[in-house]
Amino acid sequence: MTDQYVVINNFASTQLALALTDVAVTVQVTDGSKFPLPNNLIGQFFILVVEDISANKEIMYCTLRAGNLLTVTRAQEGTVAQNFAVGSRAELRLTAGLFQYLPLDGGTY
Repeated sequence: MTDQYVVINNFASTQLALALTDVAVTVQVTDGSKFPLPNNLIGQFFILVVEDISANKEIMYCTLRAGNLLTVTRAQEGTVAQNFAVGSRAELRLTAGLFQYLPLDGGTY
């Protein structure tokens, strides 16, 4: 298995520019520049949480960002893939699953 590394930055938040179906693997946002640029060739990704006005949430792992288009792996950390409307929040958030990727043996961050 290839090592995976979480990339993060502060205050990464935007909205969905297009509706998202429960089977889509790309997410169109209004401002992709808010998010880091993961290098999927070396296993980097960031944690994306999409939340609608009814507080329905889904955790996704984003492995590629090209402008405002995010390529994601859906339904992570026990969440379920679902439909989201235009305008739903799309944010980089720290989740419980993040901690499995942190070095716990005194390694560097």
